[in-house]
Amino acid sequence: MSEYVKQHDYLLALSLLAIGFALLYASDILKPIFQLYEIITNVGVTFIVTAVSIFILSKAMKGAEYIFEGRIDYLKRRIDESANRIKEKVRIVDEAEQSGIVRIFKTRRRDQSFKTELIKRFNEASRGDEILIMSISLRDFFGPTLDNDYFGAIIDALRRGVCFKILLLDPTSPAAQARAYIEERQVVENQGYAHSALFRAIVEVARRLDNPATLVRDENIAKRIKEQIKVKFYPYDPTCHLIITKCYTFVEQYHRGGDMEILEHLSNYYNIRYINCFGGFVPVFMVSNSSLFARLLRSHFYNIWNSNEVKSLDTIINEIRRMTKMTN
Repeated sequence: MSEYVKQHDYLLALSLLAIGFALLYASDILKPIFQLYEIITNVGVTFIVTAVSIFILSKAMKGAEYIFEGRIDYLKRRIDESANRIKEKVRIVDEAEQSGIVRIFKTRRRDQSFKTELIKRFNEASRGDEILIMSISLRDFFGPTLDNDYFGAIIDALRRGVCFKILLLDPTSPAAQARAYIEERQVVENQGYAHSALFRAIVEVARRLDNPATLVRDENIAKRIKEQIKVKFYPYDPTCHLIITKCYTFVEQYHRGGDMEILEHLSNYYNIRYINCFGGFVPVFMVSNSSLFARLLRSHFYNIWNSNEVKSLDTIINEIRRMTKMTN
């Protein structure tokens, strides 16, 4: 259509130009008749000026059209890119919802919203409910430098009659020694595995849960810890940090990615001078317990909990006591 209009403008301009020059030629013949000469001359000039104006406008419009079309093409590309990004995000959200994922936290260590959400789920548990936890040491919950917010929520849950089942990494296992070597190679090589932060953290948490009087002064709370928190130790390579509450499951993938370049990046990014545990720096999924994802994770917990290879608390505690005596 635009090409047709362009051709039509050119034909009109040429026609007006031809008529204009024809009128000027005719006016020269009619010079003796002054009034007629003046009229024809003016009309001829008007036709010529109009034809020239059409040529100029046609050229200008053509340039403007190119600019306008280029701008339109750019905007269309940007709109298409935005639409594709939106579609991709919608697809990801849809797939996450289908998997049962209701929320994703950037990290467990540095995302305050994770802590807030987890404590909220601890607080909604009531008598008869059970909270399942699988981790490496749970130093944040029960260690010497425990987080008072987490510990307070656990104590409140115990008061309400909530029970806990906890799986910790067996500190006497080859898996624990291998992880300590990855996280603190120099310490393990120079001072021995028993001096690693990982071994000391698991041992201290195990001691405190075995003898709650070293953890709390309140005798009633100490009794509840002993009776309502059941601890077992697994000898396998850690696969995930897992917390299963009444309605939701929180899962973080464990990994062995502790090379110096990544650890240096983490130290700079989070302003941490020394990292002796590189767990807690990957996203955590919050999953609805009604999903297949969550049911598989619960099965994962209980398959380990009921495994013949999982040792009892007393056996591990005795071994821990023996090992720590050797290092003292």
